[in-house]
Amino acid sequence: MSDDARTERSAEGFKARLRAGQVMFGPLLFELATPGLAVTLADAGFDFLLFDLEHAPFAAPTVARTVLAARQAGLASIVKLADLERSAVQRYLDYGAIGIQVPHVESAEELARLVRWSRYPPLGERGQVFGLGNTGFRTVDPSTYVAEANEQVLVMPMIETRRGVEQIETILDAGGADAVFIGTGDLSSSYGVPGQMTHPIIVDAAERVLAACRARGIFVAINAEEPEVAAHWAERGVQIIAYSSELLMIRRQAKALFDFLAARGSIDPARRSGSA
Repeated sequence: MSDDARTERSAEGFKARLRAGQVMFGPLLFELATPGLAVTLADAGFDFLLFDLEHAPFAAPTVARTVLAARQAGLASIVKLADLERSAVQRYLDYGAIGIQVPHVESAEELARLVRWSRYPPLGERGQVFGLGNTGFRTVDPSTYVAEANEQVLVMPMIETRRGVEQIETILDAGGADAVFIGTGDLSSSYGVPGQMTHPIIVDAAERVLAACRARGIFVAINAEEPEVAAHWAERGVQIIAYSSELLMIRRQAKALFDFLAARGSIDPARRSGSA
């Protein structure tokens, strides 16, 4: 990767790139989080990492080390919390994450709390600390850093229930959301079609959220497990696409290998990997 490309892609410049119209791709992390993986994914061309702390067993130091390596490699880190908790919001921002994602947001009050805890005064109530992962362990001018951090942070509520969709306009009118993540997995369960993330009723729900965000100048994020799905949403104006996961990419690469070898007769077909 060229020096120019590294300069253009940076964690701090994530929102600036969104404003310039770029579409960002990054995998969800459920099981593997290491500095080496962060650098590898950066080299592969991804723009961000999404740590799923709602479902993954990651310890805080593991996330902190990986976030720092990602930052140095030019990747932004977004942390999906297990729930809306002030100490967790601040902790992962202090580690150097650019974005905080909170699941199952269904009210304007929840969004207002997330906004307050994610930004420094006078825009919020985030506690101040300097010289940690949030500043790259470097000395900074406090006033300059606070202003830049308030501008660069990505506050991202997650809409993944029928109630959240039905309340989306009211939620967003609370103000302060930079992006909204449409969680099609839990949304499919909420609408009674579990696992059918491209079902027409889920697409319609996602389109309602997309329209509400577009009307308010808010970025949209969504998950996609197939290239065709990622392309569809990118063409619909979604700019943050959580594509696949580290585990699913490994599984599919292994499946492609064993299916190919079995088709050529190079191995016993019974050894073919399971479905991905």
